[in-house]
This record gives sequence, C-alpha cells and structure tokens, in this order.
Amino acid sequence: MKRSRDTINMEETAFSIIVGQCEKLNREISKARKASRTDCNVLIFGEHGTGKELMARAIHVASKRRDRPFIKVNCAAIPDTLIETEFFGYEEGAFTGAKKGGKIGLFQQAHQGTIFLDEVGDLSLPAQAKLLTAIQDKEFTKIGGTKAIKVDVRIIAATNKDIRELIKEGRFREDLYYRLNVVRIDLPPLRERNDDIEILSNYFLHFYCKKMGTNKHFSKETLSLLRAYDWPGNVRELFNVIEYAIVMSENTEITHKDLPAYIAEQGLDVEEEKETGAVEEDLENAYKVITNSLADKSWAEIRQEVEKNIFKSLLNRFKTKTELIKSLKMSRSQFYGKLKKLDLEDVSGGKGNSRQ
Repeated sequence: MKRSRDTINMEETAFSIIVGQCEKLNREISKARKASRTDCNVLIFGEHGTGKELMARAIHVASKRRDRPFIKVNCAAIPDTLIETEFFGYEEGAFTGAKKGGKIGLFQQAHQGTIFLDEVGDLSLPAQAKLLTAIQDKEFTKIGGTKAIKVDVRIIAATNKDIRELIKEGRFREDLYYRLNVVRIDLPPLRERNDDIEILSNYFLHFYCKKMGTNKHFSKETLSLLRAYDWPGNVRELFNVIEYAIVMSENTEITHKDLPAYIAEQGLDVEEEKETGAVEEDLENAYKVITNSLADKSWAEIRQEVEKNIFKSLLNRFKTKTELIKSLKMSRSQFYGKLKKLDLEDVSGGKGNSRQ
C-alpha cells in the first residue's frame, strides 16, 4: 500500500528524536519504522539508559494511533498485589477501601492507543498470566465486576533482562513471550556506539545551551575524554554529564576540569596507559636492534654482551660502586670479579662521579 507524503513526514519526525549514525542502531530504527506502520506488538531489549522508552514513543507517534493515549507502566514498580487493580481497575465496593465510583485501569485508559510495559521481565508469574489473558482475549473484567470490557490496545514492552534465560529458569511464560515478541528491537549500549558519542554530546550541548540561554563548545581534550569513557549508564548518563559540564563551566569552552571527576581522572589513566605502551614499544624496538647486532655470535658471546651492557647501565645509574654492590646483593670480590670478566674495570660511569 502506497503511503502518503504526510505519513512519511510524520514517521521521519517521530524517529528524529533518536540521534546517532551507528549501523546497529539504524538497523533497529529501520525495524521500528516498519513496525510502526502496523498494530503488531513490539518487544524492546536494551540496557538501562539506552532509550527504550524513547523508541516506544517514536513507534507510537509514527503510528496511526498517534492521536490516542500513550500509557507507560513501570512493571517493576507495581507491587504484585496491586497488578490486577492497576491493569484492569475495579468497581465501586469491590473491596474494603475501594474508592467511590471505582477505578479505571491502565488498559482501559490506553483504549485505541498504546500501552508501554516497561521492565516487563520483572512481572511475577501470576501477573504474567493475567496479562496474557487480556492480550489474547482483548478484553478483561474489572475486580468486582461482571461485565467484560473490550479494549483495542497496541502493546509495546521493554526489558533489560534476557527473557529466554528467564524462560529456562521458569520465571517467564513462554506463551507470553511469543505474544509480545512479534517484532524484536535490540538497542545497542553506548559503548558499542563510539562514533555516536561526539554526535550525542553536541546534540545535548545544543539542547541545554538553548534551554539555558548560553553558548558553549567542547575542547578537543573534553571530547576525547567523553569518547574514552565506557558509559555504563548509557545515553541517560551522557545526558546528565553534559548538563553537569555546562553548569560547572565558567567559560565558553568546556574543558576536562568541567567534567565529573570520575571521567576526567579516567582520562589520566588512559594517558598513563599510552605512555606505558610507548615505553614497551621502545623496549621491543631496542631488543630487535640488539638481537640483530648479535645474530652471528654464539650463546656465550651473546650472554656476555648482554651482561656487559646491563652492568654499564647500572654503573651509570648508581653514584658509587658500594651502592650498586648493596643493590645487587653481591660480595665485593664477586662484584669486582664480574667487572674484570666483562672488561669493565676502567669504566667510571655515572655522570662524572668517582667510584668507591
């Protein structure tokens, strides 16, 4: 079926809130776009802070249900004893303490719209059974009621848990999983979107500068630190860090000093690793030079040459031979015997210091 220009534009607008050029992310956005054109159920997987709710809202806004309710439910925050009343509501007088007029449940509130079941992997098995029945029958009965209420609801669920593993452990219903998992969206963590870190950082910078009525930019060092960090809190953590940096910065340029300490200090660790790597590379190159120069010599000659060079370096490092003898834990006779054997008796070494 051919889609109208308005529909295509609405879809573009809906998904424009998801920022990034990562191939993995764009592949999942493409799947989400296709899912938004139908009423199929969607299951979104991703770590905390990867943007699961943002993706769910984009699918809803791009769909034909955009003018109807989008109801978010945090499944992990609802006590098991209240799941049924929250999902389906109750009639007046259904139980002691029931409010006058009863209560409309979340499913009824989402009629003809979308219900977003966040952290669906945290639902208990009894709650999963009730949810499955409502999805299959497309109707439910309020607590204390006798009349079945039909609902037209699009389900988008999300979780950071491995549902297949929960099924193996007997903690999630396989039939519910297949009901929810018609289209699966996997949101990559920020550490797998390294090229997007700078794009997102500048996007959030522009957002906050506009909001705060200011104009700032990142130094090259700051962007390097942001790219080097692992981002366990994903996009949500980056969003907060950029806001913090803008608030802390007293100049137009945001430097490493304006970042949270745990990110700035991590940058120092990275530099130390680079320096260590450079030293190791220099040593490796030095060994190659030495190896090439000794290629035609016997093992005894090679060992003597290496010992001689090491002793030369040690003689140059210590102020006196007495200090070197103590460091090597050798007797004076052993030490001078080694110098004689290596033909180093006349080597004074040391920055012009006399030997004792």
